[in-house]
Amino acid sequence: MLFSYNKIKKTKLHLVIAYATCFLTTATTAYALDSAPKGINFTASELTTAIQKIDPHNTLKITASPEVLSEVNHMRRNEKARAYMHMALERMDQDKPFLQSELKNTDIPQGIFALPIVESGYRPLDENQNRLNAAGIWQIIPSTAKYLGLIVNPLRDDRMNTKLATVAALNYLNEMHKKFEDWKLAVVAYEYGENETRRLMNAAGSRDAWAIARSPAAPKDMKKYLAMFDASVVVMHNPSLVAGT
Repeated sequence: MLFSYNKIKKTKLHLVIAYATCFLTTATTAYALDSAPKGINFTASELTTAIQKIDPHNTLKITASPEVLSEVNHMRRNEKARAYMHMALERMDQDKPFLQSELKNTDIPQGIFALPIVESGYRPLDENQNRLNAAGIWQIIPSTAKYLGLIVNPLRDDRMNTKLATVAALNYLNEMHKKFEDWKLAVVAYEYGENETRRLMNAAGSRDAWAIARSPAAPKDMKKYLAMFDASVVVMHNPSLVAGT
């Protein structure tokens, strides 16, 4: 969560350094699928099938858009991106029993656990590793941590406690889902804040996250953020997609 819940910064979104190193350094070729080696690219049809198998109801509204397809193929063909995903999935597996236990008796879709892949690669990054003082696997900033009841002081930082931070992040996402009645919009609100999400919805005249991301009012890298999230959900459920080729 790189933006304050109460006050949204109007500057360009800055993803955490770890993720940026793996994915954004090659952003100039992110959508140039024709440059990929033969035999590696995942097709739009294969992506659509993979999405359908994840959740027949597609609760998170994962799309087979060109942006998402490009991101999946980037994860497959780029060595750094592939290594990042491998390590993130391994770290997530270590926390899997706890993560799954937190979803019991809730309507939160399992795919929501792709968010820490995007935010931190499931590494509990501290606030010195990014420009917005976010910390933990969920990359929660101090003001949001306070709103969520987490303690952040020189002696204790609950954001670095994966269990406490996960409970807080899921509570926030559940709250945003109740307000927006849409899990993808809850993801948008997690990154951009509730007030900014409402502003973007009104400006775009839509409740569709991708329509909002493609509107002139949206932050320039919102499409990239959504593509990274959707692609991470797909790969999280299909880790063989980033197996060595």
